Amino acid sequence: MIPVPGFEELRIRWIEIRGHNFALYGFILYSNADRQIIEFMEVGLPLLDRWSGPDTAIFLIEPPNEVWLRYMATQPGHLWHIFESADTDPEMAEQNAGANLLIEHADKIMLGSDDDRVSLASVLHPNYWLPYDRLEVEQVRAYFGLAADEYPCIIFFDDLQASKFYYNSMPRFPDIQDVRYWFQRLFESPAFKNLLEKTRLRGAGHGRR
Repeated sequence: MIPVPGFEELRIRWIEIRGHNFALYGFILYSNADRQIIEFMEVGLPLLDRWSGPDTAIFLIEPPNEVWLRYMATQPGHLWHIFESADTDPEMAEQNAGANLLIEHADKIMLGSDDDRVSLASVLHPNYWLPYDRLEVEQVRAYFGLAADEYPCIIFFDDLQASKFYYNSMPRFPDIQDVRYWFQRLFESPAFKNLLEKTRLRGAGHGRR
């Protein structure tokens, strides 16, 4: 699970991301109107990261919060760390240093010493005061050729330049617990595991794990 500030950041880093040899990629798309999903993401990102497994890299436009940062402190090799520079304002960081599951979609994818303060300043300090613009989701939707009413959803793909992806519509959730259960069922489902295995085998045939 990788919170990103926008689609352009993902595209800029795509070659580097591909170098990590994930078997499957994804994107969770939702808008500011999807309050239950947003509320779940405030606490549930670490769960999603564990449920989706080490062979997947699933992106979403969501600011990293304190729950996520605490989790990332225990995951030094996590792919998300390559996005740190996109979420860091060096000047502000210095000031704050001491204080129907799977459907194939064939559309074209177009607090002390100075030394301590220096150390703290080198750690991620996200722009909490600047929430991500979820209108960026519209760029992702347009890129993948989705209609305006086709999200919230999660899509899976094995390459950003691929010609197809796998689309999963998400319901309108009445409660954040329903969001949790929906994702848990998705990542535990035979459909997801079969897709992951299929893309893993296809990647192995092209010299990737």
